[in-house]
Amino acid sequence: MAIVISSQIAAKLSSKHGIVEADVKQCFENRTGHLLLDSREEHRSILRPCGLLLPPIGPAS
Repeated sequence: MAIVISSQIAAKLSSKHGIVEADVKQCFENRTGHLLLDSREEHRSILRPCGLLLPPIGPAS
């Protein structure tokens, strides 16, 4: 599975949470069941054509 993490998001995950790309990949590899979809406007999930669930693209918060 190809997971694309922008350099801005990677930096934020690392500095705020101590998370690296391998941790993110492991989460997707270990998941069971369905993905959670968030329909709130500011947090809306988008299912990309490849089947990967990503947050909307926009300014880093």
